[in-house]
Amino acid sequence: MKSVTAMLGMLFLTGCNSYPVEREKTPQPALLNEFNQQVAAVHEQAGRGDVLSQQRSGAWLFSAGKDALAEPLLRAAAEKNQAEAQFLLGRLLLEQQPAEGRRWLEASAEQGNISAQQLLARHYRSGLLNVHPEKAFKWLLMAAQQGDAQAQNDVGAAYTQGAGVKKDVRQAFTWYSKSAKQGNALAQFNLAGAYQAGEGVSAQPELAFAWYNAAVNNSRDERLKRTAEKMKLRMYAEASRQGKALKARQLAEQLLVNNSTSWSAE
Repeated sequence: MKSVTAMLGMLFLTGCNSYPVEREKTPQPALLNEFNQQVAAVHEQAGRGDVLSQQRSGAWLFSAGKDALAEPLLRAAAEKNQAEAQFLLGRLLLEQQPAEGRRWLEASAEQGNISAQQLLARHYRSGLLNVHPEKAFKWLLMAAQQGDAQAQNDVGAAYTQGAGVKKDVRQAFTWYSKSAKQGNALAQFNLAGAYQAGEGVSAQPELAFAWYNAAVNNSRDERLKRTAEKMKLRMYAEASRQGKALKARQLAEQLLVNNSTSWSAE
């Protein structure tokens, strides 16, 4: 570990910032000196076997693209049951050694690491770890149950499509709601669609309008924003036809002001 620690120190004193190793008489800025001292201290502690320092140093190296140096440090911390190190080691190994990469990702995911759960689900859907919708759903659900908004939307989509789980529009509505109330624009769009179509809930154009409007305001995806805008106008026309235009505007305003909802969906 001493040789790795020495290389770590050199990397972070030279390769991860714009300043060269100080060899001139002009002193470095105080903040840079303090940073380098902190990095050196972490590297030294990692070399002595401190598990959290191994994890931190490995993470720094991994983010810098220094996989060969990161691997032994992450492995040392992962073997001591550090979930973040297990996740990063799994990511590092996944393409070249998929079986071992999956093993470390699953170890991290079982400890509740949401990033590991999401990555496993994505790869079980895409086929890097063999296409396995049921396993993808299992990991998504674990992340969703911990409150991750993206996973909650994806669980809703799985229930909508019957992907890895039996199709259930009521469950889809429940999970879209959880995610939408956290501000996830795609979930807000999907929830609006449920209110529009009456899937898992009674059709309510005024609520469809309100949630489409929320998606328009929250989305950074221009395509989603444009589509939501079109659907919003359709739902406003339908709400107006049913004499619910004022209610639609009030609900939309409430969503924007509160950024979440406490009122009943029904």
